[in-house]
Amino acid sequence: MTTQEQLDELQTAKTLILTKGQAYTADGLQMTRANLSDLTKEIERLERKLAAESRSGFSGGGIGYGVPGM
Repeated sequence: MTTQEQLDELQTAKTLILTKGQAYTADGLQMTRANLSDLTKEIERLERKLAAESRSGFSGGGIGYGVPGM
């Protein structure tokens, strides 16, 4: 999963929390979504990572290998 895909997933999760609430009931079970503060911090971390990848030309998929001096 690329950094952008991870970021998209987390932004969707944050939107769900903001629009539908932190907790919900499904099939009689009480469910709680991720902690909004933690989610926001991870989104910010991934945004910084994505910006760094964009500057370096790295796409964020898999393992990147660099060649020194090139």
